[in-house]
Amino acid sequence: MGNNRVGGIESPDLFDWNDGLYENLGENNTVEVTPVDYGGMPDEELIAALGHSKRKAGVAICSEIASRNLDSAGPELLSFWRRFTGYGHKKPLPEQMAVIHTIAAIDGPNSRECLKAMMLEDVPDSMLHHILRAAVEQNTGFANDTILPLLTHELRDVRACAYQLAGASRLHGKDLIDGLADQSRDVKLAAAIALGNRGRHEAKRVLLSELKYNPTTQIIYALQPIEDHEVVVLLGRCADTHEEHKATIVDVLKNMESPIAAKRARMLEGSD
Repeated sequence: MGNNRVGGIESPDLFDWNDGLYENLGENNTVEVTPVDYGGMPDEELIAALGHSKRKAGVAICSEIASRNLDSAGPELLSFWRRFTGYGHKKPLPEQMAVIHTIAAIDGPNSRECLKAMMLEDVPDSMLHHILRAAVEQNTGFANDTILPLLTHELRDVRACAYQLAGASRLHGKDLIDGLADQSRDVKLAAAIALGNRGRHEAKRVLLSELKYNPTTQIIYALQPIEDHEVVVLLGRCADTHEEHKATIVDVLKNMESPIAAKRARMLEGSD
């Protein structure tokens, strides 16, 4: 096994290791492995198998767990992920990514609790934005003191995810305003959507600019609480030029407490 010197201390090369870390298979570590049909295992047996699996087998089991949407596997997935604590600082290991992707694919409370538990541990930057992206997929709500420092993280992807997650947090609008001046377009837009959903008019310029050139469902719904004449007019124009967003815009206009918005919605419906 190779070694790296970190702070004067010899540490193992994080990418030059094998299952011998977990199983005493001897120096050679070459054993005959019989292929296992994980697809044929009952759910409980499959989840239990992850607890004593080797590395490649663990990745295969994670894939099968994801395909079955087994939220009950949450605790075992977290345990498997923790086996690799201290590794993946430069680049996440396949096993670590397998767990994160599996959790992102599963819709359930246990998966969200796994993500919260991961964020309470010492997560390297190489893995942080992957966990946060999974949290965005799961619409996971984190405590304010977890999200707040991430809004100013040095990595753009981390900041963007943090602003996306701010929507499910209890952060105040004033905590998000600085994101509108971020140098990253992705971060700026994520901040604007979070603020727009809170009805903060400071987000209007960014949201309307994006609506014109790159409209999305998230942008359209973030404009609903900022209802004013300009927003109604530009939403109507967007519906005229982007048929794929027309139904969403009509829905948003109908939900605005504005006679002008209601009239524009009826006009759009009449043009079908």
